[in-house]
Amino acid sequence: MNILKTTFYKFYSNFDISRLKAYKSFEIHVKWTDIGLYEAILSASIKNNIIFILIYIPQPDNDPLKPKGVAMHHIEITKKELGKHLNWNAARIQLVALFITALFKARSVSISKIAIKMVGKANKESRCKRISNFFAKFTFSYDDIALCIMKICGFYGENVVLAVDRTNWKFGKLDINILTLAIATDGLAIPIMWIFLPKQGNSNTKERISLINRYIKVFGKENIDCLVADREFVGTDWFIYLTRVLGISVRIRIKDSYKK
Repeated sequence: MNILKTTFYKFYSNFDISRLKAYKSFEIHVKWTDIGLYEAILSASIKNNIIFILIYIPQPDNDPLKPKGVAMHHIEITKKELGKHLNWNAARIQLVALFITALFKARSVSISKIAIKMVGKANKESRCKRISNFFAKFTFSYDDIALCIMKICGFYGENVVLAVDRTNWKFGKLDINILTLAIATDGLAIPIMWIFLPKQGNSNTKERISLINRYIKVFGKENIDCLVADREFVGTDWFIYLTRVLGISVRIRIKDSYKK
């Protein structure tokens, strides 16, 4: 790493020492600054009520870890992974890679906020229009997206725990009701497939069967370890289809008032 300069900073006893708890001796901690450089804190020590912090400031022009370099590195990795699993043209792969990396930085699903965080020379309005046109005009298979997620996450061909769940909220006067099938792993649920329900309230057996059959059509049922769900996903026909027709092990939370 090329070093621009080495600096010692002195903070006297009124400095908030608790801020250094995360800095273990000789462990690099990267702190981004408003001016675009970053400071790597290499060591911190206290002597005579004075805190000494050794800070390296890397050369901004050719260091691969500067902010722009980090962003482009993530974009290139994302493009490479998407290109392995999606048969799209390069321009669309590029846009989705830019969108995904900006999504993490924006921490929002607002297109305008994501557009601000996207890397590139285009202005915000052009980026917003490009994103909107992609989702409005480009038709793609959600089953292909599911296959891409499974492969990137390393679930493809492995035994998985499926979780079925539903989310329901209102956007103005519009009811948004989504039945989702996800992969449960390490305390997380990663959505794989979903359907929009044209109503309020719980799903019915036909809708659940349609979703599980869609998953099996793409991935098969051999690697389904079990299916887990909350207490609203009950029903005799539903259980019979899962256990007797498909032969899938089921783990359903039941109501406290349930009696055999």
